[in-house]
Amino acid sequence: MSRTSLWAQFDAMIVHPGKLPSDCIHEEAVMTEEELIQISAEYKRTNSPGLCRAFIFATGGSVRGVYLAPQIGSPCDHLAVERLFPNGAISIKLLEVPGTSLKLINDWRVLVSSGKVPAPANVSVQSYFNVHWEGNIVLACYHRSAPHWPRMNHAPLALSPFIVLLLKSFLQIYVALDKAIENGEP
Repeated sequence: MSRTSLWAQFDAMIVHPGKLPSDCIHEEAVMTEEELIQISAEYKRTNSPGLCRAFIFATGGSVRGVYLAPQIGSPCDHLAVERLFPNGAISIKLLEVPGTSLKLINDWRVLVSSGKVPAPANVSVQSYFNVHWEGNIVLACYHRSAPHWPRMNHAPLALSPFIVLLLKSFLQIYVALDKAIENGEP
C-alpha cells in the first residue's frame, strides 16, 4: 500500500505538489543544515502572509525550526514545501495526541514525502526514535484562536521537547498501522 493511500485513512489529508510535474520524478537528496538555513531565510525574507515557523526532522540529521509560507492563492495550511519535498508531500492534521483522546491545545499538521520514489533515510528520526523513515518530516502548528478561519502559527522553539513527543506518538501509530496493513489485517 502506498504512503498516500495509507494516509488517506487519517483526517484532513492534503496533497502538496512538488517542484516538478507529477510525471517527472527524481531521487530526493539528503537535506543538509546549510540548505535548511537557506530555505528558511528565503521564506522569511518574503515576509509573505501566513509565514510560519515549523519544525523539521531532516534527512541529514538536523532538527530545527524552519520558516515556511502557504502556496500563493491557497489556504494557509497548503504550505509551499516543494524545496523540502521535491516529489511532493502529503500531510494530515493532528487534533489529539496520536493514540489517545487527549485534545491538543493547538492543532498540528504533519507533512511527509509523498513516497512516489524512495527518499533518503531520515537520520534524525533514526537517532531520536530508532525508527526507519524515508524523507523529511515537518510539523507545523495552527493558531488556536481561529478554528473557523484557520491560520498557521509560529511554533515556539521552547516546544521542542513536546514536538519530539508528539512525533514519537505519531510514528508509533503510523508504524503499527503500516505493519497491520502489511500483514493483511483490517
